[in-house]
Amino acid sequence: MGMVTNPSFEVIPNVAVGPSVQIQFHHVGGQIDNAPPQPTGNRFDGAIGLHLMHEGSVQSRIEWLQLFYADPDQRFSQVSQGKGQWLSLSQKKPLNAGSHLRWGLAHWQGQKFLSVNGQGIYQYMDVLPVMLENQWLKCSFRWEKALTDDVLSGQLSFGVDQYLDLFNKQWSPVMSLAYGLSL
Repeated sequence: MGMVTNPSFEVIPNVAVGPSVQIQFHHVGGQIDNAPPQPTGNRFDGAIGLHLMHEGSVQSRIEWLQLFYADPDQRFSQVSQGKGQWLSLSQKKPLNAGSHLRWGLAHWQGQKFLSVNGQGIYQYMDVLPVMLENQWLKCSFRWEKALTDDVLSGQLSFGVDQYLDLFNKQWSPVMSLAYGLSL
């Protein structure tokens, strides 16, 4: 379960600033079923920060976030809390008929930070043993198209992300195909 909010407030023509807030909760156990017993627990990833946007023929966005991880009962790992930072610069260029190109560069740094799902701003996956500190550089390029009609709205996305682990000096290419629909 999660929540994202990024309201923007125009400060001068074509320039907006605002807070960025993201929260993810993960609960395991306590279900009524006949599955094998598992530990019951909750963990949390959260982020709070600021973003600055410039609107023109290309939309530019700079975002800084402070990330938090909490597993108070240490049900999922030996780490009860961690922190991280995310700094990104991205641009979006409209094409035609609801489609656009998006590219960006981001720096991610975490200290004893684990991720509920290992995606978006929460780049670090659950890996044991836990690294005390980790840094990544992410380069991304994607094509996105809006999918809308009278009832549904959504988006189709195809992209390529390159991750550089700054400690191990290794590149990790990732290709993604994503879609989302909502009523």
